[in-house]
Amino acid sequence: MNALYHNRPVCIKTNHKLRKCSQDSKKSRRMRHRQTTSRIAIVLVFATLLEFSQSLVAVEKTKVIIFHKPPNVVTSHQSQDQRPTVYEEVERRMHQSSTLEELTGIQSKLHAIGRLDVDTTGLILLTNDGGLVHHVTNPTSGKKNIPKTYEATIMGHHTDQTLELLRTNGVDLGPKHGGLTQPVDHLDILSYPTAKSTIVSLTIREGKNRQIRRMFHAIGSGVMKLKRTHVGKLSLEELVPEEGQWKLLSNAEIRDCLEWKPRAIQASVQPSNDQKNQNRGRRRRRQR
Repeated sequence: MNALYHNRPVCIKTNHKLRKCSQDSKKSRRMRHRQTTSRIAIVLVFATLLEFSQSLVAVEKTKVIIFHKPPNVVTSHQSQDQRPTVYEEVERRMHQSSTLEELTGIQSKLHAIGRLDVDTTGLILLTNDGGLVHHVTNPTSGKKNIPKTYEATIMGHHTDQTLELLRTNGVDLGPKHGGLTQPVDHLDILSYPTAKSTIVSLTIREGKNRQIRRMFHAIGSGVMKLKRTHVGKLSLEELVPEEGQWKLLSNAEIRDCLEWKPRAIQASVQPSNDQKNQNRGRRRRRQR
């Protein structure tokens, strides 16, 4: 039967000519075909993007780098000036023929476990495991915070009596800086380099911003030099005694010293060195 006669009911209903109804019917079928083809293309594009994104996800184990931070190095992924970051310093001090991934197996982005001021030196930990960062630094992580020990050169000739407030009650840093601190775990006077300065060693479990500097300021003193020497059972002098030195911790050291069981984690692949150099160039151009 001629295809025109299939459109006779439509013609009767719309009062249009038979040829016109046939053309409208063909146009409608073409539009439906295009819509179906477009939907299929969209599904294929999304499937391809999903497969590509999954290929960028790598599975690796918890890794921790212990680094002896020099002065004038920023604990941040991006520096606001020309000073280097701790991540750039670690990569810069590697063997020129090797990359971070080749030496450590780390493909993902590193994060600092607790910050150090730009002028503060000593032990800092870098990891690819965000859960470990939370475990060490967050007071609500379910366990008592891991202790951190510092060596500070402070202004004034201090005795056990003048430092007693830090041992017993803590000090009030003000509402903008975290309020009352907890009493320090340990506070020992090590030496008197001059008549107007004192070197002390103290251990705290909190991590308020610039806490130690503000603690001594609250008792009428000030910090001239500050160095972190221990995090948990990890010792700076035993593992990385020289400034700029770094070491990859073993699974046993992570488990015993940080009370954290290494685990398998998913992380995005880091950009290549060319991409990093391009990003640095863009940042410098913006600063100009």
